[in-house]
Amino acid sequence: MIKFAECRLPGYGARTKANIRNADLTIAFAVDFTTGGEVLTKNLAGGLYYPVQLMRSDNYLAGLFEMIITDLYGLGTLKLNVAGNGIYTLFEKASFKQSEIDAAIYLFLMLINEEIGISEIHSGGQTGVDEAALKTADKLRIPGFCIAPQNWVFRNKFGKDVYGETMFKSRFGAEYLTTIA
Repeated sequence: MIKFAECRLPGYGARTKANIRNADLTIAFAVDFTTGGEVLTKNLAGGLYYPVQLMRSDNYLAGLFEMIITDLYGLGTLKLNVAGNGIYTLFEKASFKQSEIDAAIYLFLMLINEEIGISEIHSGGQTGVDEAALKTADKLRIPGFCIAPQNWVFRNKFGKDVYGETMFKSRFGAEYLTTIA
């Protein structure tokens, strides 16, 4: 089950800060770490930040997972904030579709959960990586928490901001169209 809340402060940055504050570690999955959102996430997370470069290669994913597990082993069960590029950046830079990102993030988080344990998944609910992380939390029955930007804004696949709670939540399934307190 995913719990949603609207950030009281305006802007993507306020939402990013709130999600980072509620987690032990931020893992950022991206094809481009130079976007404004990725730079902000890294700066706000400080030393509690783990970047993962997304690429198109099954062998790459397997090798990268082994590195992540080695780096994270011993930390104990984690409350993760999962961040990364929106679908507009992922598609523009590497032709990724949302379904491909959903599958890649599911695989990574499922394996991390099996090896280390994840107690919670936090994310800002944007398209791309954020959306995939919350869908993964739901599939793996890990508590998922989304602090969405004020006015429930998200960027669609064309890079345009869309506003509204119903539109925001509809990407996660009909069962999330009512607010959970």
